[in-house]
Amino acid sequence: MQKEINYLITTNANNNIEEDIIRAEFYGELYTAIKTLPPECRKIFTLLYIEGKTVRETADELGLAFSTIKTQKARGLATLRKKIKPYLYCILVAM
Repeated sequence: MQKEINYLITTNANNNIEEDIIRAEFYGELYTAIKTLPPECRKIFTLLYIEGKTVRETADELGLAFSTIKTQKARGLATLRKKIKPYLYCILVAM
């Protein structure tokens, strides 16, 4: 995750500095907040949101029930909602 943050800060592929700054701020806050999640929730959240896996793929990979993944996803989002700025949380939910 830190690699993505550094890339976004140093690269301006779209020539849109404002967009790059917002994206870098978002990933920085998200990275910090994810580190505060309980270990199992953090692992599930990372697979879903950082690696882009589906709930089914995550359940299969971790050997957990589909419902467990959905519950941990909801708990992770609830925790992050309290920890990151509201406008950044909206970006996360839209991903």
